[in-house]
Amino acid sequence: MMFSKDQEAGQAAAAAKGAIKKATGTNEEAEEAISSGAATGADAKKLAQHVGEQKAGIEATKAAVGALAGAKGKDAKEKALTEVNKQVGLLNGHTKDIQHQLNKIKKNQ
Repeated sequence: MMFSKDQEAGQAAAAAKGAIKKATGTNEEAEEAISSGAATGADAKKLAQHVGEQKAGIEATKAAVGALAGAKGKDAKEKALTEVNKQVGLLNGHTKDIQHQLNKIKKNQ
């Protein structure tokens, strides 16, 4: 049982690392769309809001991974693992939303 939880924790940490990397790249692309003028008006405002939320999500995900790494005991590890998985899901959702917005902006150019 212990090995399984450790393995789950490792997989969750790896998933978080991948989600953070993807989110960071998507944020950079969105910020470029805003600064270059490709995204204007309501689109730029919406993108900027998503990027802000995404940056907060990246920090929350990093904190959750840190809590998971430091968790002692079965209950603490399970709670931390649940939080990492939740944050990864939120991060992936924001990334998908930002990418969808960027694709709409590119289509309209």
